[in-house]
Parts: sequence; structure tokens; C-alpha cells
Amino acid sequence: MLFVHRFHDGEAFLDQLLPNSLYPVRLVTVTDKADALGIANARWRDVLWLAVSPDIAKIRPLPNGRDIPMNRHIFAVLTNPVEGREAEFNAWYSDRHLHDILKLPGLVSAQRFRLSPEQIAATPYRYLVIYEIETNDLAETIRELKAKDGTDEIPTTSALASGVLASFFEPIGPLVARR
Repeated sequence: MLFVHRFHDGEAFLDQLLPNSLYPVRLVTVTDKADALGIANARWRDVLWLAVSPDIAKIRPLPNGRDIPMNRHIFAVLTNPVEGREAEFNAWYSDRHLHDILKLPGLVSAQRFRLSPEQIAATPYRYLVIYEIETNDLAETIRELKAKDGTDEIPTTSALASGVLASFFEPIGPLVARR
């Protein structure tokens, strides 16, 4: 999908972006991709396009001017509050914990979810957090998390019930949308 509104002096001004997108956003020159995109009009060949695609890696510029692709991962965490302490749990999670976790290397975003009342089958967890990670060293991110979890940098709360389920995932294919 292309979300470009207008162009001025080589900069793209965006009309809109996908809300809450977990997928990479990358600027590419149409000159390099014109034939692949099927663009026959020569005046578009010098324009920058914003391409949103789950099958390209995010690009981060290095000090030497080269780019390296960043691997994407999802960190999914299922939790429950201690009975009778849900308000305290939610305040801690939203106001403190998410921000502490996002300070770890490679963490770029987080979003919390509550279990919907309608379900196919029963589940023991009522809350989910999905963190987006971009790193070429996931092991380092995990080491930092383990070292800081439960410390002053990433304190826990007694309102968090035991039995947290936390797992890291990596994409194995592109996002597939309904046809």
C-alpha cells in the first residue's frame, strides 16, 4: 500500500499511515523500483514513495552512511492481576511497566489487550501485551530483560499474579490480507 499525499523538495508529506502497524515502513526511490512497480510515467521516477510491506526489513542508517536490515520479532506476554487488585495492576502496567520495557535495546512499541468476552474456548489469561522488537541481536535483548527484570530499572508489582507466559516470535511469512 502506498500512503503518499504530496512531495516538496524531495520530502514526502504523508496523507495517512496504517494505524497501529507492526510492519516496517521504508522510503524507496521509484527510480530503483519503477519497472517492478509498473510505473511508466517518467515524472514519477524521481519521487520518494513510502512503501508499507511486512516482507521488507526496517532499514537503520549507520554512521558510515550504509544501511543494515533489522530483524523483526514479537514479544507476547500473557498475564493476570491478583484477585481484587486489577486497577492497581492496570495502572502499574500502563503507566510504568510498558515504558520500562521499552527502554531495552531493540524494543520499539508495545500495545496492551484485554480478553474479549466472546471466546471459542476458555483461556486462563485475561491480559496480553505485544511488544515489537527490531534487532539483529535478540539474545542481547533477552539478556538485558533477564538482568533488569525485578530491579529498580524494571520493578515488578505484587498486583501481578504468578504464572506469566512470555514468548518471542519471528515472522515466517508475509502478512496475508483478505482478497
